[in-house]
Amino acid sequence: MKFSYLISLFIYIFLLMSPANAGKIDLIINLFKGGKKLITGGADEAKDVGKVLEDFKGGNDEVKDFSKVIEDLKGGDKVDETFGISGQLDESRYIKYQETTISEFENLSVEDLVKKHGIKNIKNVDGLLDIIDGAELSKNLLETTLIHPYIKYNWQGKVFKNSLFFNDPSIKDKILIKCASNLEMLYFTAIINQDPRNYLLLSGNFINKKRVSGKKSMKRQEMLVLEDFNEYIVFSNKPKEIKKFPSRYFLISSNKKFLYEMNFRETNTPKDFANNINTKMIKTKFLCERIL
Repeated sequence: MKFSYLISLFIYIFLLMSPANAGKIDLIINLFKGGKKLITGGADEAKDVGKVLEDFKGGNDEVKDFSKVIEDLKGGDKVDETFGISGQLDESRYIKYQETTISEFENLSVEDLVKKHGIKNIKNVDGLLDIIDGAELSKNLLETTLIHPYIKYNWQGKVFKNSLFFNDPSIKDKILIKCASNLEMLYFTAIINQDPRNYLLLSGNFINKKRVSGKKSMKRQEMLVLEDFNEYIVFSNKPKEIKKFPSRYFLISSNKKFLYEMNFRETNTPKDFANNINTKMIKTKFLCERIL
């Protein structure tokens, strides 16, 4: 009975999927691999079926639950002390990706590195400002954006300068930081001690395709710094529209902790992300390290 019920359940899930969600087919495979747990387990283990169905019915905005579905089947932690996913990555592809990121960081000047991330003129800080994804704004229009009041334009990189994890050896003009979430590796370049402004760049976004499909990599870009403390730095990607908030929030702490939250409806403010921030930092298993 359990087996026939399980098969019927998977067929139902498949019928719920629209063409727009076709990229989730790998999750069907993952669910079949985890099916043994439901077949051999007791009734208590079937209680998550409703959650699985909701993950698929949610559409593209429910990418955040992919890891939950997988971890429910695996019964494991999100990430271990060595970033967890490293043993499951396509090692040769990942190594090549990291080598390319490091080579670019080492060989490009600060100005060329900034331009490589889509910032056209790093000296033109009094003219057009690029804080909306793909759009430059005049200062008058800038004041109408939702994110503008939260941005720290003159941030100093306090967490990097005051943490031994990031300031040993001492930072001259830039550092490269690798952070791990449960599904990806992210590389951030912090360019500091600049005049008149500093830059925090997303220099790489390696998705672990063995754990999830359908999740798109983020393009290289400038990050918006929202909080600049000795204990941590909060930043985000750029909003897609003037009346929307960023779709991703990040935090790097002085003790290497890493927070990464999706803002799918783009309605949550930076203050929403900061709610219970200390508790979130205690609970997170995501970590960062300086690699250059």
